[in-house]
Amino acid sequence: MDVAVACRVLSVSRSGYYDWLGRPPSLRGQAHDPADATGKTLVHADLHAGNLLIADHRAFVIDWALASHAAPWVDAALLAPRLIAAGHTSHATHVLLESLPVWQYAPWETIFGLAATLTLFREYEARYGPPRLRTRRKQVADAGHTWLRTHAG
Repeated sequence: MDVAVACRVLSVSRSGYYDWLGRPPSLRGQAHDPADATGKTLVHADLHAGNLLIADHRAFVIDWALASHAAPWVDAALLAPRLIAAGHTSHATHVLLESLPVWQYAPWETIFGLAATLTLFREYEARYGPPRLRTRRKQVADAGHTWLRTHAG
């Protein structure tokens, strides 16, 4: 992705980006390892209301087209912006995630990196994706920004 586009999408000035780029990595930045998101757990990778089927007082997860292996907390991290987009507060989403045993061992730096990457991807989809999906992608991107702002720092 072009630097100008990324800066515009993330509401960051180009000079701010280049200032940041020239700084030595912070301890938090040094600790982040995308490999922390890998694992042997089967994850859905696209949980949302449209992929949940409720029948006979039970919930079924459907449409496993993006299924893959990852760390056990990845589905929860990917679901967070969708919960916010559905009307849950960032705080309520945080409380829910904190209640999950797998969340207790999730590396925060990797969660934050995954959330930022997904939010940027949703912004891109909102601008350039199929027109019929742009509005929803924008809602999820906005929710991702909300979640990131709430948990930054």
